[in-house]
Amino acid sequence: MGFILDTLGYAAQRGADIAEQNRIAKRKQEESFSLLDYQYDKDLKLFDVKQTRAEKQLANKAKRDQDKELNDKIKEASLYFKPDKMSVITSGGILGLNLAIEQAKNYVANGYDPNTMMDISDLNVDPKDLDLNTFSGRFKRVPKTDSKTASTYEGEYIRLNNLALREQDPQKKEQYNNQAKKILALTKDPESDGQFLSSKQSINTLIQDTTTSLFENYNQVERNESGVIIGRLRDGNAANAAYLFNMAADLLTKKHDRDNTMPKQQGWIDRSNTQFWVGVESLRTQATQIRTEHLNTVIDKFKRQTYLPDKPTQMDIDAYNTGINNARLGQGGMSFRLPSSAKKATDYYANKEALLRDKNRFKENDIVPFYQQLDDGTQVVEYYLFSSVGPPTLLGFKE
Repeated sequence: MGFILDTLGYAAQRGADIAEQNRIAKRKQEESFSLLDYQYDKDLKLFDVKQTRAEKQLANKAKRDQDKELNDKIKEASLYFKPDKMSVITSGGILGLNLAIEQAKNYVANGYDPNTMMDISDLNVDPKDLDLNTFSGRFKRVPKTDSKTASTYEGEYIRLNNLALREQDPQKKEQYNNQAKKILALTKDPESDGQFLSSKQSINTLIQDTTTSLFENYNQVERNESGVIIGRLRDGNAANAAYLFNMAADLLTKKHDRDNTMPKQQGWIDRSNTQFWVGVESLRTQATQIRTEHLNTVIDKFKRQTYLPDKPTQMDIDAYNTGINNARLGQGGMSFRLPSSAKKATDYYANKEALLRDKNRFKENDIVPFYQQLDDGTQVVEYYLFSSVGPPTLLGFKE
């Protein structure tokens, strides 16, 4: 009986211990959950703070970017429009500025002043009350023309430059040149060195178009049945071709070159643009080659026609005299010319002055020799090449 009671007492005590342990465990669990809830709330608050900071930073950056874009657009639009127009344009925000800039570029490319093409004379509402449709209606349409504008600044500059070169009417030529200058103003910073030609194709096109335009101006081109230019006249046209190649090089140099003492100006192409200047120099090289080949050909032909062997026959003498006569008169396909008083093959003009007094005797492609006395007393022979498109060209001398 005592054993049974002891056992029951132990069991009761054991039950009480287990219950106490369960209460302790539950309390610890509740404390842990409470601590976790606290840490979660703390972490959540910290996360909210960080998220708020990040959102503010992103918002501030977005505003700065937007403000920068707006300021950049205002600066760009101010290049085209006066303050009274800008007060209207800026009220349209970014969309209004983009529209105005796009319109301005179109106006300038077609030779129009953006300020005269934007009409606000009858504006009787607050600019802020203008919707985009009403705002866009303030810009006049560019009148349609037969000539199409190019799709890039470079292409449009080249197109206008080409039109100016070909135009014979002084007023229209000036208009094209002014339009080209306005295009240049859009291609680069005013303090740049004129490096707006960014592609090899643009550089080559500018050089070739300038050259072809000069050939066309002087009617030195070959056309097909439809009147389209298919080439420059070269064969049998040495003097004119050489003169125009050299003229194109001089024109491009005068238009785009400068020395270091001159202020920077839009339109100049710096000497560091080697492809452009190599292309210009190649025009002069072509001119020199054409003249040299023509000079040698003409001299060789004259020597053949006036050759006398040591023991000439009457036929040789007759041929010699015919050659001299042709050289005096410019007949028989003879381009080597002698004074009208010449009796023999070496009877050249006594000096340059005597030759130039007779310049009206000579025709295109004629090579005319004269004697020149050097400072050391040496007498040499120099040559003039005559052209129908410009003054005679001095070719230098041969011993």
